Amino acid sequence: MNSETVRVDWHDLPFHPVANLFPLIDGPQFDALVSDIAANGLLEPIWLHSTDNAIIDGRNRYRACLAAGVAPTFRRWHGSGSLTQFVLSLNLHRRHLTSSQLACVGVEVLPWLEEEAKERQGARNDLHATLLNNLSNVADRNASMATSQAAEIVGTNRQYISDMKRMNAEAPALFAAVRDGKMTVTQAKREHIRTSAPEPAALPSS
Repeated sequence: MNSETVRVDWHDLPFHPVANLFPLIDGPQFDALVSDIAANGLLEPIWLHSTDNAIIDGRNRYRACLAAGVAPTFRRWHGSGSLTQFVLSLNLHRRHLTSSQLACVGVEVLPWLEEEAKERQGARNDLHATLLNNLSNVADRNASMATSQAAEIVGTNRQYISDMKRMNAEAPALFAAVRDGKMTVTQAKREHIRTSAPEPAALPSS
């Protein structure tokens, strides 16, 4: 992860979409970050993508530097390996998340991991096109591998991620409640079953 600091024009830098895996802070928490940076400077550099100046980690620190009028320092991702795993490795240790919340993070990283898996598979297809004649099965394998990879990376179990992936599609409000730490996966599943159960049929009138 080591990288030398780089100099860039630090005004109006874009945020890379992968940075949205973790939420922005606001209110008193953001104000405290601004005050700390104003007093002590930026202690942890902001990370930029390997090919441009899009921020992949440090949006909150960047915004706080702008608010405090403090010039930030930057490092650039080396560009090899998984960008998704790199961003997760920078963030997961900073946050105290429950296993249920980690499952939600796992769901939100799945599209990135699946896309990376497709890119790797695409490279293999160029070499072994005659051996891969069922693309739907390939896609299924990529999705399954991504789910297992997400569970391993974020530190929760695969079933939790599968459950919350389904929850995100069927009951996004419950998914949000788990992500925000207001419910556990088990509680959300029970509530989903309760609210989605069909109404009992009315008895015929005599």
